Amino acid sequence: MFNALCASFEEPPQECLKTLHKEPPAPAKDFFNMTEEEEMITAGEIVVLCISLVLLNIIVVYCCRRRARRDMQN
Repeated sequence: MFNALCASFEEPPQECLKTLHKEPPAPAKDFFNMTEEEEMITAGEIVVLCISLVLLNIIVVYCCRRRARRDMQN
């Protein structure tokens, strides 16, 4: 009954928005209590992340090759 009543409004009141699933999603910064400045990712952070991922991949490949060589010798 409440759904039908809420659906009859052209502009439903605030109480009906949740029932009609028309409530706007909350921004992520509200969920994490972040300010506008904290939400931004800088170019420096992206560069550091990329370099870290490349170094991690190099370490993984090195360890895999080293283990493969050891396994071939045995």
